[in-house]
Amino acid sequence: MKMANQNQGDLREQVERLQEQNRLLEARVAEHEKLQQSCSNNLESMRTTLDALQGLLARCRADMVLQQQNHPTAAIGPEQQPRGKLQRANSTPAAMKSEIELLRAQLEVYKNDFAGERIARQVLQLEKNQLAGELQQLQQQNRTLIVEALNGSQADQQDVRSFSRRSSRMSQISDAIGEDDQHADHLQEGSHCRHCDRAFGDIQSLETHIDECPAY
Repeated sequence: MKMANQNQGDLREQVERLQEQNRLLEARVAEHEKLQQSCSNNLESMRTTLDALQGLLARCRADMVLQQQNHPTAAIGPEQQPRGKLQRANSTPAAMKSEIELLRAQLEVYKNDFAGERIARQVLQLEKNQLAGELQQLQQQNRTLIVEALNGSQADQQDVRSFSRRSSRMSQISDAIGEDDQHADHLQEGSHCRHCDRAFGDIQSLETHIDECPAY
């Protein structure tokens, strides 16, 4: 009984420890879900910005081509064009080219950031899957320990019933032994002469003695 109670107490402590580990893992899973949601939001925002930059870069390239078509400097030599008009024609494509280079650099930065965020999101997903697996394993261990604790409680009840049956059987045997002792005492009393207190081995000898007992 004492050993069974101790085992049941150990199982209860293991269940409590597993439940605490379950709570910690659930908190970590929830935290990873928040981080994953934040990464998803960042990826969506960066994707929108990236699309906008790509669209702006395409428009700048189209404008640059249009400017070159509207200002064909190759057909007319520099010495045949007015000085101010030549500077304005040359400055516009140069400025647009510089803007395109800047946009291209920004686009490259956003591409790198986008790739980094995507890798971070994949890492978070792997960690979340690992934590979910550990949580599922601990929950299974928790259920197993609960079943063992319930089975241990049923075994204790069976031990109590078995002990009760053994006690009842021992009581019956003790009563039977007491009755046998009383019967033996009664027989022993019947083998003594009440007048001279002489003992005899059997009833017949006692009856013969009674007829001849001097104290009778």
